[in-house]
Amino acid sequence: YRRQRQMCIRDSLYGPTLGEYLCGEQIGMALSEALKHQPTLLLADIPETLSLRPLIEFPLLLLASEENLAGSCGQNFVQMAHNDQTLATREEYAADLRVAESALQTLAPGLDLREPFGRIREAIAEAQGGMRKSTAA
Repeated sequence: YRRQRQMCIRDSLYGPTLGEYLCGEQIGMALSEALKHQPTLLLADIPETLSLRPLIEFPLLLLASEENLAGSCGQNFVQMAHNDQTLATREEYAADLRVAESALQTLAPGLDLREPFGRIREAIAEAQGGMRKSTAA
């Protein structure tokens, strides 16, 4: 009941924009403000993170997959291929793709852009596993 009530409260306050609010304005903005140097390019693998783009001065692109694009109903994305990977952004920031293409060709022509995200997921899963063990003890 409590979980259901929380969901109802959340949905009534934010509706479908909760993910964008959390990923963009809350988490993304806090992380971008903590940067010591402005990056040439920022990549994310969560579509809601793109809501941060109007708030920052540097390109932000989605490392696109079938799963994360399918979960973004109503969004219009422009896409670009880089090696066997796809980068996407909202239509109004299509110029970010040109910046990314230039930067990636110069700085990381053969880089697997998915690899860091995989390592992050593994670290989170490992941390969560350790938390479960300590709470069970």
